[in-house]
Amino acid sequence: MGLRLSLPLGVVVISSACFHHWQAGSKFDLEAPVTPYCARTVVLGRRVDPPDLGGIYAGFSVVVAEGMGYWEVEQRPRADSTVELKVTYITTRSPLNPDSLHQFAERRFASLPPALSDECGARFATPAAMRESWFAGTHELCGHYYARAPRIDPDRVGPLSLGADRARLRRLCPDARDTTVVGSVGFRVLAFGGVIEVLSDSVGGPVDVIRILGGSLRTVDGIGVGTPVKELERTWGSLQVNNCEGVAHGAATATHPGIYVLFRRDNLCSHPSVAAAYSDTLRIAGFELLRTPQGITDR
Repeated sequence: MGLRLSLPLGVVVISSACFHHWQAGSKFDLEAPVTPYCARTVVLGRRVDPPDLGGIYAGFSVVVAEGMGYWEVEQRPRADSTVELKVTYITTRSPLNPDSLHQFAERRFASLPPALSDECGARFATPAAMRESWFAGTHELCGHYYARAPRIDPDRVGPLSLGADRARLRRLCPDARDTTVVGSVGFRVLAFGGVIEVLSDSVGGPVDVIRILGGSLRTVDGIGVGTPVKELERTWGSLQVNNCEGVAHGAATATHPGIYVLFRRDNLCSHPSVAAAYSDTLRIAGFELLRTPQGITDR
């Protein structure tokens, strides 16, 4: 299984006990489907590199970071050959100015119908009204309460573990939202100032991937989102890039198998030596825990 690097990789470090997340969303009725590449391009309002290969995809779900949060774009086909495009902006920390954030999202949603029609060939994109909502999170994760945040282990974060029955975990997380990512299915929760994704390769399969983006969670030796790469190398040893997609990169060390650290850096994969390419300014953007080939069972 490779790293799923189409998810947001934002650096967010929050130390308060209560986090407030904001999201705004809208749906667009399209007469023809669009590609994931064009969807990302028009949602961000700029060209996205690298472009996707292949043709039109009737259904997909992509996520791309911007500012203090990320855009989630889902396209779903209908029985009448039309499609629904759902676009949502979700913050990974409390907005300092909610009014400005509202205006930012409203302007972006207003620009989408002509862009989807003219640039993506969607033909007559019809929008729905923008909807907003707030989420509050404390030191609670899927029914478990913590005096301090749980640590990131090679096979679990608190009650969320690799190899577990995903449907059972989903029932423990009533505030989670179902999602699909690059052909995988699962759910995401907002907790400890960040986003945790729990994914399986099949609908009824066990948990294969746990992804942590932003927030205050850390490993037992204190490595977390925002840790400089030089400090990571001093603690964990030499890094090796395992997977690259655009500006998103996954790297691992021999001392911590099963835990991949995620970075964002242009042209990083063109360098033969990770140590030579990474600078003191580069910091961890997230983590990804992968199930081993032998499988990790729920403890």
